[in-house]
Amino acid sequence: MEDEQSTNPEASHVDGPAKEESEHVHERGGHAESAASGKSSSPAEKLKGFLSFDRADAGNASRKLDPDAKVRYLNGESLSRPLDMPNGVKRGMLAALVAAAIIGCAFLAWYFDGVANGPKRQEQAIEETLAKEVSYDLPDLYSLMPLDDEGILAALHEANLPIFEVPAQSERSVLQIVKLPPDMNVVDAGMMYASGVSKLSAADAAKLLNGSWDLQVDRENGVNMVVHFADFSAATVDEAIQTALTAEGLNETNITESGEDSAGNTFTAGTIDGENGSYSWRVSALPLSKIYSIDGLPQNAVYVGIRMTS
Repeated sequence: MEDEQSTNPEASHVDGPAKEESEHVHERGGHAESAASGKSSSPAEKLKGFLSFDRADAGNASRKLDPDAKVRYLNGESLSRPLDMPNGVKRGMLAALVAAAIIGCAFLAWYFDGVANGPKRQEQAIEETLAKEVSYDLPDLYSLMPLDDEGILAALHEANLPIFEVPAQSERSVLQIVKLPPDMNVVDAGMMYASGVSKLSAADAAKLLNGSWDLQVDRENGVNMVVHFADFSAATVDEAIQTALTAEGLNETNITESGEDSAGNTFTAGTIDGENGSYSWRVSALPLSKIYSIDGLPQNAVYVGIRMTS
């Protein structure tokens, strides 16, 4: 035996490293085997070695867990409860639904009442307003022509007329006075005029215009005095003109012309002479709808203007 080992030294040399290499491969999971052979491992062999190493480490980690460690479990009682809402929430939602239904019904009733009955109520209000007997108390323009602005205001106040002076809107000196209708205060009338008569409802416009008038005095070129009012009692434009002539005492004066002008106004014109001087006058009228586009006002309502100039 000794002779064989001594005669084959290479065999002894090979056995030694091979055994050592085998132990090394056992420890590292097969990676060294391919390195000892001098050949590169295939991808499959590398993956096999990695998985072998990973399982071994996982096993070692599991063996290191403390068997006496306490496991804590979450309380799952809330997950097993029924999904029904609490009674308090149910009652609250029911009350909210009832309130919403009541509000919705009230709104619909108000809306349909306004649509169906609104025009009828407005028509009744207009009829009640125009059925009242009102006195226009038109100013006597001929007696006011010689007076200055302060004298005109004093004369109207002396007649106990409910009037107010409209503030001037420009530097041009124009006196403007409004006579209020019966049962209307200055604040309400002023707000209506400020908002614009054309923007009023038919009922409010009838209340404001029936029994009221406005007077403007312009002294830029002589004296130019004009009063405007709405006549709701006249059946025609011609009838409204005759009413204005009678109120101003112009029927017995000198009438020079009458007819219709290029603007569509029906008019009567003339002159007046007396102790206060000689002046020209003109009474013109046209349908009220030509001045104010307000639906619901009577179709026969007339807008009248009486002008006197020096």
